[in-house]
Amino acid sequence: FTDDFASLADDDLGAGAGAETAMTETHSFTSLTYNKGKTVACVDWVPGARGAVAASCVATASFEAAVKDGGAETPGAVLIWDFEDPIHPRYVLEAPADVHCFQFNKSDPRLVAGGLADGRACFWDLSETTRARQAPHHDTCFPKFVSEAPDSHVCAVTDVRWLGADVAVTKPRGELVRPNPPSGACAFFATAAADGKVLFWDVDVKKDAKRREFVFAPAYRIALGRGEQSGALQAVKFNFSPALRPPARDGSLPENATRFFASSADGEVAQCDFVKPEDEQHPEYTKMACAAHAGAVRSLDRSPFFPDVVVSVGDLSFKLFRAGTRTPIFSSPAADTYLTAGAFSPTRPGVLLMAKQDGTVDVWDLMDRSNEAALSVRVSLCRRARAGWLFFSSSSCSRV
Repeated sequence: FTDDFASLADDDLGAGAGAETAMTETHSFTSLTYNKGKTVACVDWVPGARGAVAASCVATASFEAAVKDGGAETPGAVLIWDFEDPIHPRYVLEAPADVHCFQFNKSDPRLVAGGLADGRACFWDLSETTRARQAPHHDTCFPKFVSEAPDSHVCAVTDVRWLGADVAVTKPRGELVRPNPPSGACAFFATAAADGKVLFWDVDVKKDAKRREFVFAPAYRIALGRGEQSGALQAVKFNFSPALRPPARDGSLPENATRFFASSADGEVAQCDFVKPEDEQHPEYTKMACAAHAGAVRSLDRSPFFPDVVVSVGDLSFKLFRAGTRTPIFSSPAADTYLTAGAFSPTRPGVLLMAKQDGTVDVWDLMDRSNEAALSVRVSLCRRARAGWLFFSSSSCSRV
């Protein structure tokens, strides 16, 4: 007897359909000077530049080695690569410590905001670069301003985000003000860390009247709690609402414009509001929180098709949350190994990509099936002990 069902073709509507189901490596970038013995911590496309990508690497020293060195900081850097030259970086953005996260300014790609391993924040201006004789292949850029330790986080910065064009956060309540006249420039970015603080920074640095020098300090700060539970929300990732924009002429704001999602090292996904309510001395900025994962939430990405939907990635699963709901609207089955990153597809609403610790990438097509991945591809032969797989944000890449 012959099995007639064995000769039937798979459904052509799935993400894994078609003759070509493999991911092929097209470019690989290596610098023995800056990358040797380090792990990639953050990756971002260069806005407005075709074939240019930036990456930062951090040291992976053991606890014994860190104790032996006495906790001494190692200088870090962000390397900007051009696809035409995989050996020599085009720009090197120097930093006094390892750069755990960074992001380009979408309205002015010359500005790059970064978060350092020692909790400080900085930003670079690519229009102020130099070329040294000992490094003739790339331009070097030093931070335009670096915050001081008392005005920074007390632990490593885990995420950094630019707020948007003409968005300005002011003291003492974090209210948004309308610029006069609007210029379309993005001058504010925010940083988060496991100390539970979210700091808002203004790149238009003013001179301190008392110290008679330029001081790069937060323009506004908030402390995130855990909602109904006590303690600080040890923030790992956060994502602002796409409705965040300056007030209209009559002072009105879109609904939930100042709300944002935040994830923690304890597996929580929280919905917060950075504006301080009136007549409250000790406000609770966390409006609702859900214990979604058993471990740290490694990734938090917003759908480009449904702005009120985000995906959180942690431990062995990923979950979909909708703004205003306390519990997830979808929870994936447990995977056979830990997930390290995830992102929505920018071209297909129901497709998500999940990176796994064993070096594989799962492609989920929720329009086809929700109980398992539609496609699983191995893209690396080595195992990843940490969140080494990072996907480009759906808002900054052209396709996935």
